[in-house]
Amino acid sequence: RTLSEASYDRSRREETIRFVMKELAHRSKNLIAVVMSMVRQTARQADNIDAMTEAITNRILGLGKSIDLLTQTDWRNVPLAELLKQQTASFGKAVQLDGPKILLRAEAVQHLGMAIHELGTNAVKYGALSTTTGKVDIGWSIQTDASGEYLVLEWKETGGPPATPPDKTGFGSQILDQFVALSLNGTTTLNYGKQGFCWSIKAPLEQFTG
Repeated sequence: RTLSEASYDRSRREETIRFVMKELAHRSKNLIAVVMSMVRQTARQADNIDAMTEAITNRILGLGKSIDLLTQTDWRNVPLAELLKQQTASFGKAVQLDGPKILLRAEAVQHLGMAIHELGTNAVKYGALSTTTGKVDIGWSIQTDASGEYLVLEWKETGGPPATPPDKTGFGSQILDQFVALSLNGTTTLNYGKQGFCWSIKAPLEQFTG
């Protein structure tokens, strides 16, 4: 090999290292910002230190599940079904999934993962998953109209107690009602019915797939 070839190879390696380090710094800053927001909002609304500690710990663990998937797929093209399975694995057959294959970009994985974690936590505490007969159906589809393609995802609980609105709006409610919708440029609906709680989101498909 000539000296020029060796110099070129070394330059390419250095360029790759710089790119990787830059991406790592960018992703780390984003994750730190997400965690800091979780801590601030949870601490502001927690009734006591024990409740705050439990809520923060569970939310960070939920975020960690999404990060595990992103790491496995080099931070892109995470199957939506896999994200849902990861976030609901502890509920077993009580949760059923139905929808087409869709590959998510990194930001959508983090935002949607947070929402599914909150939905699961609430279902265990107050909803269908607080009983042995309750179940959750998660379905999603792609809808098309004159303005483009949209992903519609629904979390539907049945077999549990009637759903009632919370007495106060906490950080979890803000995630489901506002944060995810704003992050994905979509709309969410929350329905507290006699048959159980139902949550859905509709957002442009490109917001999920990039």
